[in-house]
Amino acid sequence: MPTTGSSTTHPSGNHLLVNLRNDGIYFATFDPLEDDTYQYHTAAFASKSQSLCENVKNCVYENPQLLQEYARTYLLIDTPHFTFVPEELESCEENRRPYYDYCFAGHTDEVIENHLTLNHAYLLFGIEHEFYTFLCRTFANPTILHPLTPLCEYFFLHSRNGNEAKAYLHLRKERCDLIVYKQGRLLLGNTFDFNTADDVAYFTLLAWKQLSLDQTRDRLYLAGEKSLRQPLTALLQTYIKNVLPYPFPSQLFRLGKETIDAPFELITIPLCGL
Repeated sequence: MPTTGSSTTHPSGNHLLVNLRNDGIYFATFDPLEDDTYQYHTAAFASKSQSLCENVKNCVYENPQLLQEYARTYLLIDTPHFTFVPEELESCEENRRPYYDYCFAGHTDEVIENHLTLNHAYLLFGIEHEFYTFLCRTFANPTILHPLTPLCEYFFLHSRNGNEAKAYLHLRKERCDLIVYKQGRLLLGNTFDFNTADDVAYFTLLAWKQLSLDQTRDRLYLAGEKSLRQPLTALLQTYIKNVLPYPFPSQLFRLGKETIDAPFELITIPLCGL
């Protein structure tokens, strides 16, 4: 299926940002040295019955923008198979893999590691081996990221202001991410499937209780899908005093106006030094 969005410019100095979701590929190109070069595209999958790997294979070859040469390529792959390992707990690479094996016993995943430098942690996640080899074969030297990686690194920068705990609820189609900080320390990074706003509120309030957050002092910021934010804000304000919209990063306007419509996890990549 053809993409939606404007045509790309010559990609020789461009970066490619790709978000591989269950319903399609969301991607953007931009030149980090030039203003107003950000161009955002979507490509919906034609089939809902095929695996993510098969859908991505078919979709990539139908969209030549994805097959051009880029200075840097970032691939976001959403998977529920992930775990965090703090730097202080295990600094040796070969000793971090057993933590993933313990969480997902008997897996046959290709395990990928993202270093969350600002958070002093590693995020280990797994994808199918066939999918991994296809991505490495199709894209030139891609940086493969879990969606929580750019979100955690970006929100860390915002969380350092003030002494109160800050929670960030990132909303996307049928999934939400909840990231919580207190005094510069990552307390929680998790992803949940949901059907209704009530589901999201339940996961949020459960985390609030488990982490002993203050309902009157600590803050909850909402980012992501605009259509989901308003009903959730009204619902969550019944229980949490400070429920706030997360401000759109003003520095992104330099890249181009199409950043406004792109998924939040895509636009944070240029802002967090990955």
